[in-house]
Amino acid sequence: MSIYDVIHAKVEIRELFPVPSNLGFPKEREIVLVPEVNKFVFGLHTDSKVRTRRLKLEIELSWFVEGGEVAVALPHDPYVDQPDAYLRLLHPWADEVWEIRSKMQPQIRVFGRFAGPNFFVALLWAYRNDLGHPPWAQCGTCKLEWERMFPGCSPHTGRTVHDYITKNAIPL
Repeated sequence: MSIYDVIHAKVEIRELFPVPSNLGFPKEREIVLVPEVNKFVFGLHTDSKVRTRRLKLEIELSWFVEGGEVAVALPHDPYVDQPDAYLRLLHPWADEVWEIRSKMQPQIRVFGRFAGPNFFVALLWAYRNDLGHPPWAQCGTCKLEWERMFPGCSPHTGRTVHDYITKNAIPL
C-alpha cells in the first residue's frame, strides 16, 4: 500500500483533512492536516483576534495548494534564519521535517513532512513565540506523529527545492 493510499484512507475516515482551494482554482499541490491542525485552521473561534489570525493562515495554505509562488529554504547552516522563506527544511535535515512560516503577527508555524512532490502533510502547529529556540526542537514530535499516522512509510526526500515543490518555488 502506497503512502497515497494510506492518506486517502485516512481522509475517508476523517483522520486527515485536505486543504481546499479557496477560489475554486485547480489544485496544483496538496496539503492534508491532522485533526489538531484542522481544528485550528478551519474551526470556530470565539476570540476575534484568533479568528482573524486563523483566516490569514487558511488563505496562505490555500495559496500554497493553488500553486502560488513560494520561497523555499534548503539551508546549509541551521543557524541562518532565512526570514523570507515561507517553507523551510529544519535541522537535522535528514529528518525531512519542514515548517510553513505564517508571518503575520502573531507568527504561526505549521510543521510537517512531504509525502511526495507537491504533497505536504501538516502534523502540528504552534505560535512562534511559544516555540522557544531553536525552532527545530519540534522535529522529534513531528517524526513521532508521522510514525503514528504512517507506520513504516518514509517521508519524501530530495536534494533540491524542485524535488519538493515542482512549480512556482523560489529557492533561497
